[in-house]
Amino acid sequence: MSNGVYALPSVAKGKVKPVVSSTPLVDFLMQLEDYTPTIPDAVTDYYLNRAINLSKQLSSYLLGNWTGEIDAVRKQQG
Repeated sequence: MSNGVYALPSVAKGKVKPVVSSTPLVDFLMQLEDYTPTIPDAVTDYYLNRAINLSKQLSSYLLGNWTGEIDAVRKQQG
């Protein structure tokens, strides 16, 4: 670990070489158009929406507590 970045020992010693592909990026992207994901879209959508809702709830909770604490401090000082 150097500068807070962890690298595998083989990478740190320079033993790993970059992979050079003979397939152009455009061809690879065209192959992705026909790719069927392992995880169904419905499952991905469910967890994405759940994460968004939890994030909104957490933000609302933190904002409510934060403003409530400020009001309490102001009342004590005022």
